[in-house]
Amino acid sequence: MPRKPHPKNAYLELHDGYYRVTMGVPVPLRRMLGHRLKHSLGTKSLIQANVMKVPIVKLFKSRIEHAWETIGGRKRSELQEAVAWAKVMSEVGPPGGEAHDQYAGQLRERVAEIRQRGSRWITDVDEDGDTYDVEVHAPEALKEAETFSDIARGAATPIALHHDAYMKTLKIKARSLSDDTRALRILLDWCAAREIPPYLERVDVKVAVHFMDELQDFTGLSWATAAKYLGRINRYWLYLVKRTNVDRNPFEGLTLEKPATVHGEQERSFTDVEVQTLLMGDPDPGMMDVMLVAALTGARLDAVIDLRVGECADGWFTFKPQKKEVSARDVPIHPALRDLVDARVRARHPRTTSSRNGRGRRPKIRCASGVPTSRSASSPIDVGWGWRTSSRASGAVSSTFTPGAAGSSPRWNGPP
Repeated sequence: MPRKPHPKNAYLELHDGYYRVTMGVPVPLRRMLGHRLKHSLGTKSLIQANVMKVPIVKLFKSRIEHAWETIGGRKRSELQEAVAWAKVMSEVGPPGGEAHDQYAGQLRERVAEIRQRGSRWITDVDEDGDTYDVEVHAPEALKEAETFSDIARGAATPIALHHDAYMKTLKIKARSLSDDTRALRILLDWCAAREIPPYLERVDVKVAVHFMDELQDFTGLSWATAAKYLGRINRYWLYLVKRTNVDRNPFEGLTLEKPATVHGEQERSFTDVEVQTLLMGDPDPGMMDVMLVAALTGARLDAVIDLRVGECADGWFTFKPQKKEVSARDVPIHPALRDLVDARVRARHPRTTSSRNGRGRRPKIRCASGVPTSRSASSPIDVGWGWRTSSRASGAVSSTFTPGAAGSSPRWNGPP
């Protein structure tokens, strides 16, 4: 049973000496919202924090309820019931058939039940002075009945209803899968901010263009990231058009215009002064190590920080596959990095495990002479901090190696 928050200091926690609002997210919604919603209040006073938290808590609860609506409702909720009705109505045949008319009649009765919730009777007088009773419905009940009816009849489909099924069809890396989730979350947050009902039928071309025009300002994302997310949403709608009652993709053909490159901002090598500023400053030791390895290998940031200790053995770095690479890549360790690597691996006592976590076989390296050489390795080992480790088979290949310019790829010179 979930732990209930303290009634006085509910939803508050200290973080770096300041109070912030925090609220847990139900498991079915964590793909869209994360595990917890958090908002810093910027105060060290508990009294002030309890006052300031009120609108934030209300906002968080609204976001969670809105997220439930986008995936078809809570378990055993009316929204989930309406989604089930929609599935039934789509399978009982066309209007006019005996089965369809029977279910349609039962649906009308169910909608009437919802509409009458909280209603009251009042007595009114007509023009002739005669009295009669009138049923007055609660505004909330009328809205709930209308929503239930629209969803049950297939006129309003929650945007995220089919997203889990769509994700299962994708054959891409986990990192790219998270892009789909973030893109959908941004669309749903934007719909909530613009008071657009979160249903597929409400997203037409005008709404899609409006979303595209505001995407960067709404999120603060760069052009490249915003364009990527817009493309993921387009892919989701393509899936919907092929497999659901959605008959048009409003995001088709929509692209964010790439901003012009300002003169002087083209890609270039670092200047000597810039390199000196980076390396002669006072960065965090771990950041310094990362900069040096990246500069002398040309490897990407995530490839560097994901190195295991055993993947720095025998005079070689073994980087995990990047972009469209299908296997790991070996790069000789530059002499200037040997002390750094030795300091990282010194006094480590790893524990062997039994798989390579999908790293795959080591690629062959073609030397300048044209003779291929290959590397081999055994299983990964997790030492619990920083760079992780793997055991390495012996038999390294001797080599000479010249680093490229800062930020560029290294050059392979073949065996000495």
